[in-house]
Amino acid sequence: MRPRLLTLFLQITSLFVASSAFAENRLSIVVSIPEQRLYVFNPSGEEITKYKISTSKFGIGNSSGSYSTPLGRFEVASKIGSGAVIGTVFKNCSRTGEIVAVNARGRDPIVTRILCLRGLEAQNASAFGRRIYIHGTPDEAHLGQKVSYGCIRMRSSDIIALYETVESGASVEIVNERVGSSFAKARRQPIPLPMVASAPAPAKTKPKTAEATTASTGTASSGTVAAAKYLGSTGMGESTGKSKALSLSEPLIGEPETPKSTPKKKSVASTTGGKGRS
Repeated sequence: MRPRLLTLFLQITSLFVASSAFAENRLSIVVSIPEQRLYVFNPSGEEITKYKISTSKFGIGNSSGSYSTPLGRFEVASKIGSGAVIGTVFKNCSRTGEIVAVNARGRDPIVTRILCLRGLEAQNASAFGRRIYIHGTPDEAHLGQKVSYGCIRMRSSDIIALYETVESGASVEIVNERVGSSFAKARRQPIPLPMVASAPAPAKTKPKTAEATTASTGTASSGTVAAAKYLGSTGMGESTGKSKALSLSEPLIGEPETPKSTPKKKSVASTTGGKGRS
Protein backbone atom coordinates (compact mmCIF):
# COMPACT_ATOMS: atom_id res chain seq x y z
CA MET A 1 0.00 0.00 0.00
CA ARG A 2 2.79 2.40 0.85
CA PRO A 3 4.53 2.12 -2.54
CA ARG A 4 1.23 2.99 -4.26
CA LEU A 5 0.73 6.05 -2.07
CA LEU A 6 4.31 7.12 -2.75
CA THR A 7 3.82 6.68 -6.49
CA LEU A 8 0.59 8.71 -6.40
CA PHE A 9 2.28 11.45 -4.38
CA LEU A 10 5.16 11.66 -6.87
CA GLN A 11 2.74 11.87 -9.80
CA ILE A 12 0.76 14.70 -8.20
CA THR A 13 3.97 16.53 -7.30
CA SER A 14 5.32 16.24 -10.86
CA LEU A 15 2.06 17.60 -12.28
CA PHE A 16 2.15 20.52 -9.87
CA VAL A 17 5.76 21.34 -10.76
CA ALA A 18 5.03 21.10 -14.49
CA SER A 19 2.00 23.39 -14.14
CA SER A 20 4.00 25.93 -12.15
CA ALA A 21 6.81 25.91 -14.71
CA PHE A 22 4.29 26.33 -17.53
CA ALA A 23 2.70 29.35 -15.80
CA GLU A 24 6.09 30.94 -15.15
CA ASN A 25 7.12 30.56 -18.80
CA ARG A 26 3.85 31.88 -20.21
CA LEU A 27 4.06 34.94 -22.45
CA SER A 28 1.87 37.99 -21.89
CA ILE A 29 0.20 40.52 -24.20
CA VAL A 30 -0.15 44.28 -23.82
CA VAL A 31 -2.38 46.30 -26.17
CA SER A 32 -1.67 50.04 -26.42
CA ILE A 33 -4.65 52.02 -27.69
CA PRO A 34 -2.73 55.29 -28.33
CA GLU A 35 -0.08 53.42 -30.35
CA GLN A 36 -2.50 50.96 -31.99
CA ARG A 37 0.07 48.26 -31.31
CA LEU A 38 -0.02 44.84 -29.63
CA TYR A 39 3.12 43.83 -27.71
CA VAL A 40 4.23 40.35 -26.62
CA PHE A 41 6.47 40.11 -23.54
CA ASN A 42 8.32 37.20 -21.97
CA PRO A 43 8.08 36.46 -18.22
CA SER A 44 11.10 38.72 -17.56
CA GLY A 45 9.27 41.70 -19.04
CA GLU A 46 11.34 41.82 -22.23
CA GLU A 47 9.59 42.68 -25.48
CA ILE A 48 9.58 39.78 -27.94
CA THR A 49 7.62 41.34 -30.79
CA LYS A 50 4.86 43.80 -31.60
CA TYR A 51 2.08 44.03 -34.20
CA LYS A 52 -0.02 46.76 -35.80
CA ILE A 53 -3.65 46.51 -34.70
CA SER A 54 -6.99 48.35 -34.72
CA THR A 55 -9.24 49.01 -31.73
CA SER A 56 -12.75 50.48 -31.57
CA LYS A 57 -13.87 53.51 -33.56
CA PHE A 58 -16.29 54.16 -30.66
CA GLY A 59 -13.54 54.68 -28.10
CA ILE A 60 -12.99 53.08 -24.69
CA GLY A 61 -15.63 51.44 -22.48
CA ASN A 62 -17.50 48.28 -21.58
CA SER A 63 -21.17 49.20 -21.84
CA SER A 64 -23.43 46.78 -23.68
CA GLY A 65 -24.18 48.00 -27.18
CA SER A 66 -21.42 50.61 -27.11
CA TYR A 67 -19.05 48.65 -29.41
CA SER A 68 -16.16 50.21 -27.48
CA THR A 69 -12.89 48.54 -26.44
CA PRO A 70 -12.60 47.80 -22.69
CA LEU A 71 -9.48 48.52 -20.65
CA GLY A 72 -7.79 46.49 -17.92
CA ARG A 73 -6.58 42.95 -17.32
CA PHE A 74 -7.89 39.93 -19.22
CA GLU A 75 -6.95 36.35 -19.94
CA VAL A 76 -7.12 34.33 -23.14
CA ALA A 77 -10.22 32.25 -22.38
CA SER A 78 -10.06 30.10 -25.52
CA LYS A 79 -8.43 29.83 -28.94
CA ILE A 80 -10.45 29.17 -32.09
CA GLY A 81 -9.40 28.44 -35.67
CA SER A 82 -6.53 25.96 -35.56
CA GLY A 83 -5.56 24.96 -39.10
CA ALA A 84 -7.92 27.40 -40.84
CA VAL A 85 -6.56 28.93 -44.05
CA ILE A 86 -6.04 32.69 -44.24
CA GLY A 87 -9.33 34.49 -44.83
CA THR A 88 -11.56 31.76 -43.33
CA VAL A 89 -14.74 33.51 -42.13
CA PHE A 90 -16.12 32.89 -38.61
CA LYS A 91 -19.61 33.66 -37.35
CA ASN A 92 -20.44 32.99 -33.69
CA CYS A 93 -17.00 31.37 -33.43
CA SER A 94 -17.86 28.77 -36.12
CA ARG A 95 -16.49 28.51 -39.65
CA THR A 96 -18.99 29.49 -42.31
CA GLY A 97 -17.11 27.81 -45.15
CA GLU A 98 -16.43 31.15 -46.84
CA ILE A 99 -12.95 32.52 -47.50
CA VAL A 100 -12.49 36.28 -47.96
CA ALA A 101 -9.53 37.84 -49.75
CA VAL A 102 -7.38 40.50 -48.10
CA ASN A 103 -8.94 43.99 -48.44
CA ALA A 104 -12.04 42.56 -50.13
CA ARG A 105 -14.39 45.47 -50.83
CA GLY A 106 -17.63 45.62 -48.88
CA ARG A 107 -16.67 42.82 -46.49
CA ASP A 108 -15.43 43.09 -42.91
CA PRO A 109 -15.96 39.77 -41.07
CA ILE A 110 -13.89 37.97 -38.43
CA VAL A 111 -11.34 35.79 -40.20
CA THR A 112 -8.44 33.34 -39.77
CA ARG A 113 -8.02 32.99 -35.96
CA ILE A 114 -9.77 34.10 -32.73
CA LEU A 115 -8.45 34.62 -29.21
CA CYS A 116 -11.48 35.03 -26.90
CA LEU A 117 -10.88 37.35 -23.93
CA ARG A 118 -12.29 37.11 -20.42
CA GLY A 119 -12.20 40.23 -18.23
CA LEU A 120 -10.65 39.86 -14.79
CA GLU A 121 -11.77 43.17 -13.31
CA ALA A 122 -15.07 44.87 -12.49
CA GLN A 123 -14.54 47.39 -15.28
CA ASN A 124 -14.32 44.68 -17.97
CA ALA A 125 -16.34 41.83 -16.43
CA SER A 126 -18.79 41.73 -19.37
CA ALA A 127 -16.07 41.44 -22.04
CA PHE A 128 -16.57 37.71 -22.54
CA GLY A 129 -20.33 38.11 -22.96
CA ARG A 130 -19.79 40.99 -25.38
CA ARG A 131 -17.52 38.72 -27.45
CA ILE A 132 -14.43 40.90 -27.25
CA TYR A 133 -11.75 39.08 -29.27
CA ILE A 134 -8.31 39.44 -30.74
CA HIS A 135 -8.92 38.26 -34.30
CA GLY A 136 -7.91 38.48 -37.93
CA THR A 137 -9.44 41.00 -40.33
CA PRO A 138 -9.45 41.23 -44.13
CA ASP A 139 -9.44 45.05 -43.82
CA GLU A 140 -5.67 45.25 -43.49
CA ALA A 141 -5.46 48.64 -45.22
CA HIS A 142 -6.87 50.36 -42.12
CA LEU A 143 -4.76 48.64 -39.47
CA GLY A 144 -3.15 51.21 -37.19
CA GLN A 145 -6.41 53.19 -37.10
CA LYS A 146 -9.34 52.97 -34.69
CA VAL A 147 -11.91 51.30 -36.94
CA SER A 148 -13.18 48.19 -35.12
CA TYR A 149 -16.44 47.53 -33.27
CA GLY A 150 -14.80 46.73 -29.93
CA CYS A 151 -12.34 43.94 -30.76
CA ILE A 152 -8.61 44.06 -31.42
CA ARG A 153 -8.07 43.40 -35.13
CA MET A 154 -4.88 42.02 -36.63
CA ARG A 155 -3.44 41.09 -40.03
CA SER A 156 -4.17 37.42 -40.78
CA SER A 157 -0.49 36.44 -40.89
CA ASP A 158 0.08 38.24 -37.57
CA ILE A 159 -2.85 36.62 -35.74
CA ILE A 160 -1.62 33.20 -36.89
CA ALA A 161 1.84 33.95 -35.43
CA LEU A 162 0.31 35.22 -32.17
CA TYR A 163 -2.08 32.24 -32.00
CA GLU A 164 0.86 29.83 -32.22
CA THR A 165 2.88 31.80 -29.65
CA VAL A 166 0.53 32.35 -26.70
CA GLU A 167 -1.41 29.75 -24.75
CA SER A 168 -4.92 29.72 -23.31
CA GLY A 169 -4.79 31.46 -19.95
CA ALA A 170 -2.17 33.97 -21.13
CA SER A 171 -2.37 37.41 -19.56
CA VAL A 172 -3.66 40.30 -21.71
CA GLU A 173 -3.70 43.95 -20.65
CA ILE A 174 -5.34 46.71 -22.67
CA VAL A 175 -4.04 50.15 -21.69
CA ASN A 176 -4.70 53.72 -22.72
CA GLU A 177 -1.04 54.67 -22.64
CA ARG A 178 2.11 54.27 -24.66
CA VAL A 179 4.23 51.21 -23.97
CA GLY A 180 7.90 51.86 -23.29
CA SER A 181 10.71 49.32 -23.44
CA SER A 182 10.59 48.80 -19.66
CA PHE A 183 6.78 48.78 -19.41
CA ALA A 184 6.13 45.13 -18.57
CA LYS A 185 9.33 44.68 -16.58
CA ALA A 186 8.45 47.60 -14.31
CA ARG A 187 4.95 46.24 -13.76
CA ARG A 188 6.23 42.79 -12.81
CA GLN A 189 8.60 44.05 -10.12
CA PRO A 190 7.14 44.98 -6.73
CA ILE A 191 7.58 48.57 -5.65
CA PRO A 192 10.19 48.76 -2.86
CA LEU A 193 8.58 49.22 0.53
CA PRO A 194 10.03 52.18 2.48
CA MET A 195 11.30 51.60 6.00
CA VAL A 196 8.92 52.74 8.71
CA ALA A 197 10.72 54.43 11.56
CA SER A 198 9.72 53.34 15.04
CA ALA A 199 9.11 55.83 17.81
CA PRO A 200 12.05 56.30 20.20
CA ALA A 201 11.45 55.51 23.85
CA PRO A 202 10.44 58.54 25.90
CA ALA A 203 13.38 60.16 27.66
CA LYS A 204 13.47 59.67 31.39
CA THR A 205 12.60 62.83 33.31
CA LYS A 206 14.54 64.01 36.29
CA PRO A 207 12.79 64.41 39.60
CA LYS A 208 11.44 67.87 40.01
CA THR A 209 13.52 70.15 42.16
CA ALA A 210 13.37 73.81 43.01
CA GLU A 211 15.95 74.49 40.29
CA ALA A 212 14.71 72.14 37.50
CA THR A 213 11.08 71.68 36.38
CA THR A 214 11.47 70.67 32.70
CA ALA A 215 11.08 67.19 31.09
CA SER A 216 12.07 65.90 27.65
CA THR A 217 9.69 63.99 25.31
CA GLY A 218 10.16 61.80 22.17
CA THR A 219 8.48 62.06 18.76
CA ALA A 220 7.85 59.40 16.12
CA SER A 221 8.09 59.69 12.35
CA SER A 222 5.82 57.70 10.01
CA GLY A 223 6.34 56.17 6.52
CA THR A 224 4.03 55.10 3.71
CA VAL A 225 3.71 51.62 2.19
CA ALA A 226 3.32 51.38 -1.62
CA ALA A 227 1.34 48.52 -3.13
CA ALA A 228 3.02 46.30 -5.72
CA LYS A 229 1.20 45.85 -9.07
CA TYR A 230 1.99 42.92 -11.30
CA LEU A 231 1.27 42.00 -14.96
CA GLY A 232 1.43 38.25 -14.17
CA SER A 233 -0.14 35.28 -15.81
CA THR A 234 -3.66 34.31 -14.76
CA GLY A 235 -5.50 31.02 -14.61
CA MET A 236 -5.03 28.10 -16.97
CA GLY A 237 -7.36 26.23 -19.24
CA GLU A 238 -9.84 27.04 -21.93
CA SER A 239 -13.38 28.18 -21.50
CA THR A 240 -16.19 27.78 -23.95
CA GLY A 241 -19.08 30.19 -23.68
CA LYS A 242 -22.34 29.98 -25.59
CA SER A 243 -22.61 32.93 -27.93
CA LYS A 244 -25.80 34.67 -28.81
CA ALA A 245 -26.82 33.89 -32.41
CA LEU A 246 -26.62 36.93 -34.65
CA SER A 247 -27.77 37.40 -38.22
CA LEU A 248 -25.29 38.29 -40.92
CA SER A 249 -26.71 41.81 -40.96
CA GLU A 250 -25.75 42.39 -37.32
CA PRO A 251 -22.30 43.13 -35.86
CA LEU A 252 -20.55 39.97 -34.71
CA ILE A 253 -19.21 41.69 -31.61
CA GLY A 254 -21.24 43.03 -28.73
CA GLU A 255 -24.94 43.12 -28.11
CA PRO A 256 -27.19 43.22 -31.21
CA GLU A 257 -27.96 46.85 -30.52
CA THR A 258 -27.03 50.00 -32.32
CA PRO A 259 -24.91 52.62 -30.55
CA LYS A 260 -27.04 54.97 -28.43
CA SER A 261 -27.96 58.12 -30.30
CA THR A 262 -26.79 61.47 -29.01
CA PRO A 263 -29.24 64.29 -28.12
CA LYS A 264 -30.55 66.09 -31.18
CA LYS A 265 -28.26 68.89 -32.23
CA LYS A 266 -27.74 70.81 -35.40
CA SER A 267 -24.99 69.63 -37.75
CA VAL A 268 -23.98 66.52 -35.80
CA ALA A 269 -21.91 64.16 -37.94
CA SER A 270 -23.12 60.57 -37.79
CA THR A 271 -20.74 57.66 -37.52
CA THR A 272 -21.10 55.30 -40.44
CA GLY A 273 -19.90 51.79 -40.88
CA GLY A 274 -20.96 48.50 -42.37
CA LYS A 275 -22.83 45.90 -40.38
CA GLY A 276 -21.42 42.51 -39.50
CA ARG A 277 -18.11 43.95 -38.27
CA SER A 278 -16.05 43.55 -35.15
